[in-house]
Amino acid sequence: MPEVQHTTKLRVVQLYRKGWRPYAIRKQLANESLAITKSTVKRIIDKHKSGDFTAINTVMAAPVVFQKTNDLDLATIENAFTNDCNLSSRDIQRILSEKNNTNVSLSTVKRAIDASGWVSTSPRYCQLIRDANKENRIKFCQDMIASDERFEDVIFSDETTLQLHDNKTGAYRRKESAAFTNCRPKHPLKVHVWGGISKRGATQDLLFDGIMHAAFFVPEILEATLKLFIDSVYPDGHRFQQDNDPKHTSKLAKNFMQENNINWWKWTSESPDINPIEMVWNQLKRNVSKRNPTTKEELCQYIEEFWLTEMTPAHCAKYIDHIYKVAPVVVSVGGKATADIPGRLFKESSSGMSMQYFHDKFCTTTTPEAYSNDG
Repeated sequence: MPEVQHTTKLRVVQLYRKGWRPYAIRKQLANESLAITKSTVKRIIDKHKSGDFTAINTVMAAPVVFQKTNDLDLATIENAFTNDCNLSSRDIQRILSEKNNTNVSLSTVKRAIDASGWVSTSPRYCQLIRDANKENRIKFCQDMIASDERFEDVIFSDETTLQLHDNKTGAYRRKESAAFTNCRPKHPLKVHVWGGISKRGATQDLLFDGIMHAAFFVPEILEATLKLFIDSVYPDGHRFQQDNDPKHTSKLAKNFMQENNINWWKWTSESPDINPIEMVWNQLKRNVSKRNPTTKEELCQYIEEFWLTEMTPAHCAKYIDHIYKVAPVVVSVGGKATADIPGRLFKESSSGMSMQYFHDKFCTTTTPEAYSNDG
């Protein structure tokens, strides 16, 4: 094995004195194009600790200066990500070189990014909301906050789709082995589900195939499912919530609701984050995925079992009460999608609370950047 250069040994000692571990030192030297094994790093450190590096053998003809980032570099990183959060660490490395004449390794740049309080994550899906609907969302949530809406008589409804071979769970493997394959058909079998939840419990769920048209929606859902629930559970009055899908707002659907005294509560467009049943669908898909159905019969069975066991009045109320956290955030972010901001802002449970409670608590927030959102 070739002799390790003296400058490399000094670099190892320098990093060790700063508290670096042998593995991190080896990785850093690799980034600096200095090939060295972890065991060699340990031997150099042991020699340093035992005093084998004397004043004579540590003299260098020309001292090497290892440049570090400073407060100006951290401020540059902050400004760069504030203006464009899609920059890569290599982009930051180039910006530091061009603006501050700071030429450092990529690993140093990544540590500087971490020190400046930024972290790289995959974007989360959220609903695209047009500017006109942002204003409507703000007004809608402001009205709910002003009236301290409790949703005691509201039936929230929606549809979703589940499919076979939709396993999204991860799996560990040994580093030297190949990744596991997760085979799935090009066109997996799908089952559509309609359902509604309220603080008095859930409607009957309805499973169906194909595309839902108004001609199916009115007799099978409004008449055979929703109306029966309203008559038996809400004889004292109700509000029925649904999104603005064309089949929901068709003339056929409007006429049926008017003729049968179904009180349709007009909902603001492009607002799945305000509809608590979206959380139900998320939990349903997680539950079914863990059971890994292999046939359509099993898929339908697991959906029905979830609906019967999990959609109790208490669980439905828990999902619905989450809106108490969402509405103040919608107003604050200018009607944009709220994503996971409500959950990050309010750690406590919303069960049994009120919208006014979270609104008042939100108004005392002193760190606006905590709920910033570019969605």
